[in-house]
Amino acid sequence: MSQLKNMISGGKPEVIILEQGTFTLGRDQGCDYRLEHPSVSTIHCEIRRDHGRVFVRDLGSTNGTFIEEKPLAGETELLSGQLIRFGELPWRFEGTALHVGGAKPAASEQPEEKEPPPTPISIGINRSTKAPAEAATNEGPPVQRPCDKHANKAALYICKNCRSEFCPECVRSRKGNAGTKHYCPICSGRCEDIGAFELNIAEQSVARERSRNLFLCLGEVFRYPFRASGIVLMVGGSLLMGGYQFMMAWASRVGPFGIGAIILFTFLFVGYFTAYLHKIVLASANGDQELPDWPDFSSLWDDIALPALHFIGVWLISFGPVQYYVFRHGMEANPWVWIPLLLVGLIYFPMACLSVAMFNTLLAANPLTVFASMFKVLQNYYLASFIFWGAFLTSFALDFVLAILPTNLLAVRLVLWAISVPISVYLFVIEARVLGLIYYGNSDKLGWFKEKDRMPPGVTQDQ
Repeated sequence: MSQLKNMISGGKPEVIILEQGTFTLGRDQGCDYRLEHPSVSTIHCEIRRDHGRVFVRDLGSTNGTFIEEKPLAGETELLSGQLIRFGELPWRFEGTALHVGGAKPAASEQPEEKEPPPTPISIGINRSTKAPAEAATNEGPPVQRPCDKHANKAALYICKNCRSEFCPECVRSRKGNAGTKHYCPICSGRCEDIGAFELNIAEQSVARERSRNLFLCLGEVFRYPFRASGIVLMVGGSLLMGGYQFMMAWASRVGPFGIGAIILFTFLFVGYFTAYLHKIVLASANGDQELPDWPDFSSLWDDIALPALHFIGVWLISFGPVQYYVFRHGMEANPWVWIPLLLVGLIYFPMACLSVAMFNTLLAANPLTVFASMFKVLQNYYLASFIFWGAFLTSFALDFVLAILPTNLLAVRLVLWAISVPISVYLFVIEARVLGLIYYGNSDKLGWFKEKDRMPPGVTQDQ
């Protein structure tokens, strides 16, 4: 049996049973085992058990992984009795029948490993909040995955909220039009089949690892708007954008009253559409593989005004300096001044949009923080920026072609308009998806969210 034992002085005794396979440790909910401590990164390290041997690899954590107080350099094998530290959390590795050094023994010669008895914590399933199992009421052979309430019965369901595991007798079942749903008897959260749950966690782990290198998931990025109900949502977005453009065309022909209508329609559209793009960023940053639903419209301030002001604020911070300089100097503007200012704005804008979407405050667009974050994910950010601005310029080019077409070519204009609107919506969704994946694959490098206050770097509670 191979296990990690908590060595925190005065802390709650915990044991992690290391099962066969590869697992992740960290603060993220998608990790196989969660370590809730500020010194532990979102995805801190990876542990691999192979035929009794256990290996550890740090995944770029902020505070590092150490064996006997020496930082890890690549994948390192653990030896029985060694002290391993994740950030500031010390654990001791205990292993038996380990093969150390030399060639691996043949499969027929390898010692047969017995399944460990049930323990409060077992890596592979997050049991950090598991309730202790009650003593078995009936005698019987031990099961590999015991129910939290009946240690002699196999657990088939896991609560997605508290991660407790139950046998079919323990879960609360409710029949509905969509079939039977199961709920946790402890916290009333939704329960899911353990196998399906672990498969989803494994898929998320693979997706996160792939998104660390954006080049590996480009195909998924461009297919993203067509997943599941994505086509229906894209149609809704096209109708929304098409309706906005129609109202703008109408408002431009009704005299002075139209100026106020243009400002109002633009503010409403930009606010609501930005709110949806922010929702895509957040869903992608959380590892969701499908388009989220359109935002609810329950508050004019939260659902329209605030997103619109966020967008306007980020745009002014990014391009305000170059716009002010060109406006002030006109035709005499020095290209050695305005071109660098424009390039800085182009580089700054995507990361500022991501930061503001994640923290939901314009304070997150702090230039020092934004530029520092770029350098932490520089390789991915190059590609993300290229896709972001490529999509933006393509959408702008479609609108420009529509604007310069002669008014007498009405049929051509209508056909081109019907094509350009859904393409523009698709490209904006792609932009938001790319930004979300930047955070999803590199959250530990960015280190934006802290354990307690979840405030953006450089922003204090007083602000």
